[in-house]
Amino acid sequence: MKLFDRWRTPEVHADVGSGFWAAEAQSMQQILRSTALSGERRLAVVSARLRFTAGLEGRVVILWRNTIAGFVPGDRAAALRRQLTEAGEAQLVADGEVREHSGLWRIWVGSWPGTAVPEPPADEIVPEPTRILGIPLTGRGAS
Repeated sequence: MKLFDRWRTPEVHADVGSGFWAAEAQSMQQILRSTALSGERRLAVVSARLRFTAGLEGRVVILWRNTIAGFVPGDRAAALRRQLTEAGEAQLVADGEVREHSGLWRIWVGSWPGTAVPEPPADEIVPEPTRILGIPLTGRGAS
């Protein structure tokens, strides 16, 4: 037993089945890039220890390095909500990856399937517009 283990919250490994893509990758791009370490931003795949927590409106939030990195897709949310309840005070965790897929950084929860990779879920949250000095860039100005 390590010195600080008695103060750490126990972990329970989530059953994520064959794995899945986290939802809302488009709106999480800036967060994913800023959470990755500088050397990791050059890699195609970064191993990730992911944690789940209950969110608003029945959502299940995926945390990577204590930062909101995405959401469990709707078709998987009920099973993970149940596991969160069963875990009680323990942290519900899973291994996964942060990887570039179709031009976006995305979170894959579980073991990478290798062959038949499913399509990511459709995003529902509109991404923030690109900003310079706090001013949103919404395209060319009207003439």
